[in-house]
Amino acid sequence: MRTACASPGFPAPAAVGGRRPGALRGLLLGLLMLAAGRAPAAAGEGMRPVEGRPAAAPLALPDLEGGTVRLADLRGRWVLVNFWAAWCAPCRREMPSMERAWRTLRPAGLELLAVHAGPSAAAARKFLDQVPVGFTVVVDEALGVAGWDIPGLPVTYLVDPRGRLAAVAVGDREWDSPAMIARLRELMGAEGD
Repeated sequence: MRTACASPGFPAPAAVGGRRPGALRGLLLGLLMLAAGRAPAAAGEGMRPVEGRPAAAPLALPDLEGGTVRLADLRGRWVLVNFWAAWCAPCRREMPSMERAWRTLRPAGLELLAVHAGPSAAAARKFLDQVPVGFTVVVDEALGVAGWDIPGLPVTYLVDPRGRLAAVAVGDREWDSPAMIARLRELMGAEGD
């Protein structure tokens, strides 16, 4: 079972795969996922493909050191874009396994961009002091990211080297499980059109 935190403060996202869920729909989905259980999704559930591989929405946010990180600057590489928040228990729970998965797959060309969604960069820093990560963390304090379908947190997208949405996972995962690593390798090996 997967778990996600509802994100009522997040603006309704633009379409992904031809759909535009409303804020209420996203909140209800997040609450249903919370009610479903507390265990992360089974490793075999992995990530589901995004129909039609639409272009990823632009993303340019400050990192924790004050610089600006742009998803477009990572074009040519596979990128996991993870939307999370320090207050979200499933987000915190999956972070160590994300770090291990990133370290495993980085030599194969995987980058990881974690987008802290919320008004407190200080809370993100405090959490990351306790659970340090080597991948890039950016902060969306104003919750101004547009064009991403974020029904709850965590939500993770795999963006292909052409900047298209290849796959998505809603809710936390065991990112470093053998099945998930195999699924990510499979997705990264099948660029398709």
